[in-house]
Amino acid sequence: MSDEVLLDLISRVNMAHQKFLANLVKEEILKHNLIEEEMVKNASFYGPEVLKHLVQNSSLLGHLQKSNILKVN
Repeated sequence: MSDEVLLDLISRVNMAHQKFLANLVKEEILKHNLIEEEMVKNASFYGPEVLKHLVQNSSLLGHLQKSNILKVN
């Protein structure tokens, strides 16, 4: 497959996504107490890349807890 054909395919997929799917996905960033506490206690220790991953993990755990997949006592 040539670069031109591949770029055209990527463009078509992006256009289809924008047209049909972009408004169906709702962004919701949640938090989980354990990771949030760790971030607050050690914020000056972690660099921006680590903090980004901690925020992502906190949100993932928050979504698992919200959907009752993760149960915390």
